[in-house]
Amino acid sequence: MMKRLPATYAARNFGTVLRDALADPVFVTTHGRDAVVILAADTYKKLVAQTEPKPPRQENVRISDPWRIAVSVVNTSRSTRDDRESLIQALLNPGKANKALLRIFFSDVDEKTMAAIARAGPVDWAVLAEACEFVGDVDHEKATFIRDMALLTMGRPA
Repeated sequence: MMKRLPATYAARNFGTVLRDALADPVFVTTHGRDAVVILAADTYKKLVAQTEPKPPRQENVRISDPWRIAVSVVNTSRSTRDDRESLIQALLNPGKANKALLRIFFSDVDEKTMAAIARAGPVDWAVLAEACEFVGDVDHEKATFIRDMALLTMGRPA
């Protein structure tokens, strides 16, 4: 059974109120109106868990157009605008002129999008690994991931 107690009583007898709140929520009132509720932490956690929206499952979600995503990501970091073809050409032909574009690509495009790009073609993991190696100052974990994927898929059709 829930209790309703005036704030002055709750303040003077806080230990008792806490003990009572472990069993059932205790409403604390001011001027006859409910002001706060004191309840057990476990009860609070259960209530929050019931009201929080669950994130959608994305385990098997495929990216419909990974090139569009990659171009969008790259273009948010550059004053010039690149398109799909210029990004593909930069990856296929890494060189000094493309180094800034490739540096942004490898630092800002996530691994999931890169995997979708390797699946979609025309570049594969080997091309990504070569371009990544050319850039040189790519995050170590991402560079290792790309190199490992290139080694794993070597000799396999895309």
